[in-house]
Amino acid sequence: IQTHLSESPGEVELVEMMFPSYRSYTDLYYRTGILGPKSVMAHSIHLLDEEFELLKKTGTKVAHCPAANLFLHSGRMDLKKMEDYGIALGLGSDVGAGPYFSPFQLMRDMYYINQLSPLEAFYYATLGGARALSLDDRIGTLEAGKEADFVVIDPSSLCSADEPIGEILSQLMFRGDDRQIRATYVRGRRLYGK
Repeated sequence: IQTHLSESPGEVELVEMMFPSYRSYTDLYYRTGILGPKSVMAHSIHLLDEEFELLKKTGTKVAHCPAANLFLHSGRMDLKKMEDYGIALGLGSDVGAGPYFSPFQLMRDMYYINQLSPLEAFYYATLGGARALSLDDRIGTLEAGKEADFVVIDPSSLCSADEPIGEILSQLMFRGDDRQIRATYVRGRRLYGK
């Protein structure tokens, strides 16, 4: 199941008005059986501590959609609290309100509203996203035996290959776009290449 949870204060208020017998928006999902390890909740911005507990207890995952949250002025997801509760989280775009799909731009927005390094942002865009989708046994890293879904990126137009990895990732996150992508592979098969 993939749906939205607590994206805006107005949405939370509407759910509380429509379903007054539930303790919270998250409690509504919990008691109706929507939460669980195969469920991904987009946004999850306006949560009470007990709601974080329900997400943790059920193994529910979260898709952080920073571009949509900035675009809609809907609030800021508490990344630190998600991490403290051990809730699996991946980077998302939210096609309904997100103005773009580029992982570089999404990581940039994630950085703007959270305190994290480029390395952490790349984690949420790759393995973190795979874990949020319960697909980390098949995708998210370049380990032998995985499906080999990846892009080949050439950062040479942004920085020297001799730079430390943190600097290369920073340049990609802040200045990267489709011009650095040389090829795209899905399940080991090249689908795009320059």
